[in-house]
Amino acid sequence: MKMKTVLIIFAFIAICVQTQAQTVVGRQNVDQFPTDASGTMTYGLTWLPPDYSTNPSKKFPLIIF
Repeated sequence: MKMKTVLIIFAFIAICVQTQAQTVVGRQNVDQFPTDASGTMTYGLTWLPPDYSTNPSKKFPLIIF
């Protein structure tokens, strides 16, 4: 394989990994939330139980850390 092809493949994989790393940390989603009226955004991590959307009548505790 030519060196240029190897570099292109490596760059593609690096971009894909970086894109994924910005949206999920472990099993938590990285979300943006507005912090004031001017629209300044901050990041936060959210995690929902696997059966959260499939069982709307079940109650889950809210844990803020």
